[in-house]
Amino acid sequence: MPILDLRFSNKSIHQLPHPLTGCQEYRDIHCQNLRALVYPNRITLAFRATINNQRIYETLGQFPQLCVEDARQHVMKLLADKNRLAVQSRRFTVEQAINDLWLPDLQLYKKSPQSELSKLNLYVRPFWGKRQLRDITAGELEQYAAGLREKLRPSTVNRILAILSKICSLAVRAGWITHSPMSHVRYLKENNIRYRTLSATEIPRFIDAATALQTPAADSILLALYTGMRIGEVCTLKWEYWHPDMHQLILPDTKSGHPFTCPLAPPAIAVVQCQQDLMLSKTYIFPQLTDNARPLAYPRATFARICRDANIDNLRMHDLRRTFATRVLQATGDIAIASHLLNHHSLTATRRYAFHNAATSHAVVSQVIESYDTKMNL
Repeated sequence: MPILDLRFSNKSIHQLPHPLTGCQEYRDIHCQNLRALVYPNRITLAFRATINNQRIYETLGQFPQLCVEDARQHVMKLLADKNRLAVQSRRFTVEQAINDLWLPDLQLYKKSPQSELSKLNLYVRPFWGKRQLRDITAGELEQYAAGLREKLRPSTVNRILAILSKICSLAVRAGWITHSPMSHVRYLKENNIRYRTLSATEIPRFIDAATALQTPAADSILLALYTGMRIGEVCTLKWEYWHPDMHQLILPDTKSGHPFTCPLAPPAIAVVQCQQDLMLSKTYIFPQLTDNARPLAYPRATFARICRDANIDNLRMHDLRRTFATRVLQATGDIAIASHLLNHHSLTATRRYAFHNAATSHAVVSQVIESYDTKMNL
């Protein structure tokens, strides 16, 4: 339908005929950027303008809840805000924000970006890459999160949402959009408590299965079990960190933000010395077999094979770190030592990793109950 000119007033708008289908647009002759969009069951007042050859559209409200005079004043405020109009006229996509804003920020501030890059390429780029930032709504983002929830854990969904939030925040800071749609998106409730550790019978089976493979990937997993280090830290270990005279590794920069001295037991020393005998790389202790100038990638397939060969179910890579922490507590009863060996910032973080096994708990309960009987006999 053609756009019709009209002298806007509350009375004239109220008397406009409603079309049976579609929308009839009217333009205010006193304020060309104010439009009335008449639908079969409602009338919407809107702002329309063309800046830098780009059409800008913004809904102001429903008539008569929003009167004509208030709508005109709002339009004048929008026209006076040149910066906002300039931002709205830009058509930046999520892909542009990723390449120009997010990736440089990631490389500058993130020590281990592999996990974020994986989630970005798997879940963010395919769905959002071509979308314009200014058109994304909070409702769309929550629907997207609900779709991910059907196949991913809440914690994983929240990490993906965090990536989107960072992209939008950087776009706001760069002046690409006026506000972040993620500011209105709620994160999912997480339940990250996990109690799985290797049992006393599973540990030797796991070690035997890993030793039998005789690959850098399998040895890196063994070293993670022997030291409690994060697998990402193990995969990127350099020869310059190795101090054989002191039987330790000294990492100059870690996730906690400070250096870490990792003492090595004889089995861990044997793993490092095995790689030293092979000397597959002059830089990395565990290099990629196809490119020794690069560190070992996350050994997911090797870990799955070790678990399969050892007949161990429901085990994750990070459970090796949890196993180490639990064993340290069982051996020492000192959570401060466990926290130090895990290179944690606080004891609170260590408590989430370390769990006493059932036998220890039963022994404590039995000792308490026995004290009841002793007191009763007295």
